This record gives sequence, C-alpha cells and structure tokens, in this order.
Amino acid sequence: MALLLRSRALLIAVGFNLSRRPFRSGQAAIDRIVDRVFARLDRIVVHSTPEADQFVALHTMDRRRFSVVPWGFDLPPVADDVAALVPRTPYVAMIGRNNRDFEAAALGLQGTGIGGVFVGCGDLQAAGDAELRTFPTLPFDQCLGIMRNAIASLIILNDGNRGAGHITAVAGMLLERPHIFSDAPVIGDYLQDRVHGIAVPFGKPEALQHAIRQLADDPALRERYGRQGRETALIQMSNAAFSRKIAHIVLGELGRRRVGP
Repeated sequence: MALLLRSRALLIAVGFNLSRRPFRSGQAAIDRIVDRVFARLDRIVVHSTPEADQFVALHTMDRRRFSVVPWGFDLPPVADDVAALVPRTPYVAMIGRNNRDFEAAALGLQGTGIGGVFVGCGDLQAAGDAELRTFPTLPFDQCLGIMRNAIASLIILNDGNRGAGHITAVAGMLLERPHIFSDAPVIGDYLQDRVHGIAVPFGKPEALQHAIRQLADDPALRERYGRQGRETALIQMSNAAFSRKIAHIVLGELGRRRVGP
C-alpha cells in the first residue's frame, strides 16, 4: 500500500522469520515486486542474526536496515499436573513443530535409560528401551509443565537454515531448564554451549547420547545451566526487555527523519 499510495510513512516490520519456507515464487517478475516491497521497509526486526543474513541472500535488501532483537516474553501459566502425559522415569522434553529432528532425538535416547516426551510430532517409535510419549499438539500450559519437570529441554534441528525454536528456548530458560541443542548459529543468539546447556553437532547421535547421560548423572550441572539460563532470560528476554529494545529502534528511526504535522 505504501508503494501504491507513494506514502513516505515510516515503515518498520517486526517479527520477520523464515520458519516455514522462503517467500519466493520462482517467477522473476513476481519476485522483483516482492523485493521492491521489502526494500521499501525502513527497518526490519528479526529474532536471530542468521535470519537477517538469510533475507539479504534471498532478496535485494540492505543489511544495514536489519536489527536483531531476541524473542522476549514473561512466563505464562504453567500446568501443575502433567503426570498423565509423562513417563514415570526421568525424561527429556522436545517441544515444537518447526524444524525439529524428532527421529535424531529418539535415536539419541537409545541406551541412556532416559525417557522422552515429544510434542509437535506424529507417531514415532522409541529406539531401544527408552519410554517415549509423543503428541501432535498440546495446550501451551501443558507443554510448559512437561518442560518444567524434564531433566533437560532438547532443541535438535533438521538444519540450520530455518527457525530454531527460539520461543521454546526462552520458555525453557525462564523455567530454569538446561538445554541440549544443535550446534547451529541460528540458535546462537539464545543458547551458549556450556553456559545454558550442551551443544551437539548435526548427525552425531553418540554426542547427543553423551549429553543426555551427562545431564542425567549430574544434578549440580543441570542446576547451574538452568540457573544461568534463567538469569539470561530475565535480563535479556523478558517483555520489558523486548519492549525497550523495540522502542529504542522506533525512536531511533524517528530521530533520523523530520516528522511533519
């Protein structure tokens, strides 16, 4: 609309992401229009550094117009009783539909004696003797309750070229849970290896198995990673922190431009 009306209004887009698929048609003429629309934006806020780089690679866009602001929210209500949804044994939780490699996570449980609760996937058989509970979807408060009672929250990805469970990461940090996560830059604005949990490489199930065993056998390590994650989230990823960062960006853009009556 700004292009059609030749409006010079300040345009700021908050929340661009590539969680599903690139916004490309494959038709050169249409894609040029898409690029022109994106180029009209004065400021674009994304929630991780790699997402800015991905947009620049896909579209004719100025990297200097991007700002990175991690997701921020305050912890919503958490379900108190999730006993019917989880194994009786200690378990890890992996929650989210976007870019999750549930098969690799199930393989990583093999031989650990640790159960798993996966929300966001269909039927999946556990490898070995691990007890696995899978759900296509559950209410958010129950997902949080499952995560709160897990020994660790898993964010194991199919690839590093899409979204990476940022909301799940923030929720787990606020819940004071340690994380086991894929070693990919797309999650690096949120979780740091050996600070908030353990990063594992793609395609290395033995590394995931070792990380699960390490956290299962070391309560003090789980507590330290969880505490450090919560401290980070409370300072950098709360509603207040998110609002301050967005306000700073908006006021900065207004300050660069003469605002008429």
